[in-house]
Amino acid sequence: MTKGTSYLTRNDTLGTMVANPAFRGFGHLLLPWNDRADFDLPLSRIARLLPYHSQMDVDTV
Repeated sequence: MTKGTSYLTRNDTLGTMVANPAFRGFGHLLLPWNDRADFDLPLSRIARLLPYHSQMDVDTV
């Protein structure tokens, strides 16, 4: 892990993920759309945003 970064947990939000220093410069590209994300959504509920990945388990990833 890069200095100054931290691991994400299921309790972190999309906003935390996008702003994480580990993704500096491309965090906004982690989501498939612009300006439509609910940045308060916890990562534990991210599967609802991924219609083609219905078996996503945040505890495994």
